[in-house]
Amino acid sequence: MHPPPTRRTFARAWCTRERVIAGLRRFYKEHSVAPTSTEDWHQLAGRHGCRGGGPGTRRPYPSLYGVLRHFDTFRQAWAAAGIDVGRRQESWSELEDWYLREGMGLIPRTELARDLHRTPDAIHRRLYDLGLHSYQRWGWTLHHVERVAQIPRHRLQTYIEQGELPYLRGSKCVYIDPGDLLVVQEIDWQHPPAELEEAVLQAWRERLVKLLAVRTGASEDPSERNHLSAQTLGGARD
Repeated sequence: MHPPPTRRTFARAWCTRERVIAGLRRFYKEHSVAPTSTEDWHQLAGRHGCRGGGPGTRRPYPSLYGVLRHFDTFRQAWAAAGIDVGRRQESWSELEDWYLREGMGLIPRTELARDLHRTPDAIHRRLYDLGLHSYQRWGWTLHHVERVAQIPRHRLQTYIEQGELPYLRGSKCVYIDPGDLLVVQEIDWQHPPAELEEAVLQAWRERLVKLLAVRTGASEDPSERNHLSAQTLGGARD
């Protein structure tokens, strides 16, 4: 003979995935909140519902155990219920910060937000917190070069089109490495603007450091070597 079903096994059989989702939707409809931590759910569901974890009408919402039996996290559970809880209160990971650093200026902000499941406002705020500016991340924009060096943009475009001035095309603008501006003959390199002179010197210092790192084996990142080769050899970075 099989042992009679206990209260625990009966509750487990009753607490199906479909009933959990229905209970989550009921909770959100009645209280307009979607707690994402186990502590918040235990507190809110216990306060708004009835004590006890059994089946039937005693508890209008699924227990903590019932939710986590079918989902790894409450965020997954809410997503299965069709409720977007967002990620406003979720901390940023190192991988997300890396993706922002590498993608900003090259990938539209709306796409960054979509890829990271964040809002565009959250992306904007995080870039600000990291001290990153999309118009400065990958060099100087053509507008910046035009303003500082007093060179008309159409002349810079000519250098680009002729393949003499390397560039990187971003999502909103074209970036120029100040170290590559030495090919622009219209700039008085005997008496360059102070801001331009400092930017060019800094660019070549960085290249020298990378070159020495590669030659001494300090850099084992293939992408770093490729980036250095593109800078050293020149050519369009489009």
